Amino acid sequence: MLPVRRLIGRPSGPIYPAVGTARHNALVASERNTQASGRQLEWAARRAAGGALKPDDVIVDIEVGKLKRYRDNGVDKPIVTPKLWARAIPIARGLMNIAYTREQVLFLSDGLALNCHIVWVHRAELDHDNRQVFAFARRDRPLSILAIEPIGVRDSKQPSAFLDHLLAVRDQERTRLPEAARERLEDLDRALRSRSIDELWDLPAHHLELWNTVPANSTDTDSLDSFEPEQAFSEQRWRILCDATAAAHAGDAAAFAAALMRLETEVHADGHAGAYVWYMLCYAVTDYLERRPELEDLQEIARYRHREFGRVVRLDARALEDVLRTAFGMAAADRQVTGGSFAVLGVAALGVMLKDPLTQLAAIKPHLADWWQPNGQDMVRAGKAPPRGV
Repeated sequence: MLPVRRLIGRPSGPIYPAVGTARHNALVASERNTQASGRQLEWAARRAAGGALKPDDVIVDIEVGKLKRYRDNGVDKPIVTPKLWARAIPIARGLMNIAYTREQVLFLSDGLALNCHIVWVHRAELDHDNRQVFAFARRDRPLSILAIEPIGVRDSKQPSAFLDHLLAVRDQERTRLPEAARERLEDLDRALRSRSIDELWDLPAHHLELWNTVPANSTDTDSLDSFEPEQAFSEQRWRILCDATAAAHAGDAAAFAAALMRLETEVHADGHAGAYVWYMLCYAVTDYLERRPELEDLQEIARYRHREFGRVVRLDARALEDVLRTAFGMAAADRQVTGGSFAVLGVAALGVMLKDPLTQLAAIKPHLADWWQPNGQDMVRAGKAPPRGV
């Protein structure tokens, strides 16, 4: 396992000056300061990562830079100037630390902390402004993009050395994967490389939802642009969502997860499940209240049902309220539940709300099927947030 790379680098020159000379003493002091800086940065990274890094996890490399832009799931996110970093490392005010092990990559600052499995890093390169840009996937997030401006003088002759080394480790770890999984990741790499960095920043949400939709052998620019949602109501997807709803109603987290995994393995088009779940959830809430809900109604549902909800998805009342608010267009921009998260949490919410899932879902089905053809396709194609109400 490789040690943490020194951030400034060894002094140039093949031979150290004679021991005892002023130049030798200065170089020794510089070397010690570099080692101390590396240890300090690793300590700060471990502190910021918390439980995401185990004590025996070996950090392969660390980079430090100013966070310039972050876009997640097609939405630009605010950049937060860290405070804890400033206390941990006085010279690091406003900085982000990027560290990686052979398992994961971590993007760490006080106001923003992300990580992803290293095999899910699709691109890591310098842009035209010499910023380091990372394109990667995370759970329920088909594409996140992050750009930093490195600040050290390390590797001044090879500014992409950190990125090259990260990708080399990624490729080594991918060789451990089953062939089908490795080929799928490589297909996604090629699809993302078909776009420039500027184009990736501007990709609309519906393209991001489709990375797992287009068949692996045709995942490219043309297939993404020409994608059309399913025209017919899917009985198979409906059965899977009903099974997941029933599992959530029973409080069976394992059966709930198993049912949702079938959405990945048995039906080919991602992005559709969220539209189904949105209609089902809005219908169930409106039917229960016999009117469109007010905010207070959603908050009351969250208060009374969050314990059952938490047994299925291990989240609290706030998460349940967020998904309900999102369904009815009442969520603040920074609290909206989108993408795969909406499908998962929406089914869980539906399950804990229904009194008799079998009967109630049977009543919802014909209305959903009638609604799908003129409305559902547009919703999936546009990649829009759920509209207001049924």
